[in-house]
Amino acid sequence: MDNENGLKQEKTKAKNRGAFKMTNEKLTKIFGIAIILFSAYLLIAFTSYFISWKEDQDKILKFSTNILFDNSITVKNWLGRLGALVSNAFIYWGFGVASILFVAVFFKLGLVVLFKKSKEKFYIFFTQIIYIVSFISVTLSFIFKNSEFSWGGAFGSSVNIWLVNFLGNIGMFLLLLFLVVTVLVWYFNPKFESMHFSLGDMNLKFPVVFFKNGVDVKSIFRKSFDSREESDTDFDEVSNKINEEEHKNGVIDLDFENKDKANNEIQNNELDSKLDMEIENESELDAESEKMILEGNNNQVNSDLIPKDDFDTIK
Repeated sequence: MDNENGLKQEKTKAKNRGAFKMTNEKLTKIFGIAIILFSAYLLIAFTSYFISWKEDQDKILKFSTNILFDNSITVKNWLGRLGALVSNAFIYWGFGVASILFVAVFFKLGLVVLFKKSKEKFYIFFTQIIYIVSFISVTLSFIFKNSEFSWGGAFGSSVNIWLVNFLGNIGMFLLLLFLVVTVLVWYFNPKFESMHFSLGDMNLKFPVVFFKNGVDVKSIFRKSFDSREESDTDFDEVSNKINEEEHKNGVIDLDFENKDKANNEIQNNELDSKLDMEIENESELDAESEKMILEGNNNQVNSDLIPKDDFDTIK
């Protein structure tokens, strides 16, 4: 009896564990779907805020959260009073226009929860988005500091005011420029080799940028030309010349004017050669036709009108 009771208890525990796992899995899926739908909700609310912020902002700032419970207040936001309040919290009191990137954060979080993807990658993605949102918020607040619309939000405005008072406008501009250059160097790793652009009398030199995956600007230009004119043999000759120069000097020389001239000369030479071939073919056909006429009409030639020597030659 004791053994039978023990087996029954173990079976009931196993069933309960299975039911809990099923319930937990269902809740996880529901939670992931809810987060994805919330990202769509934010996208609609933010978009509507950009259109109707002038009409709704005074009401939201005046009544704050009481706007949710006062039915006499009407707003223009597509998602009603709640949408106006949420979008105002993210954009006006948050990071401004850059807050729209949080839509991508919540959408990716929903996918991670729903499909049980790697959380570490999401943490890296979230950290990068926070840096980008902060930088865009401060930059837009510096550029549009006299605008009525809150481009950088409360965060960008407060940080911008403090930095301008500390560094000045010129120092703030140089700081933002330094941050942009730092990001470009960190993510694209430019190699400071000479890259020539010939525009008539003006020659410009820029660094060659190598991306993380090893793709460089040289290959980008080469692929763009190949995709534009795959069947053009003229470009193959020009690209071979470019490759030879790259191997020799490690330098790209994109002289578009000279390339156009070279292509035009090659095309003209090809046309001339085709015309010469057609003329030669026509002359050969004419000669053969004259031969055939002479051979075919040989017996009908009037011997009285042709000298004897010439007549013997024709025979």
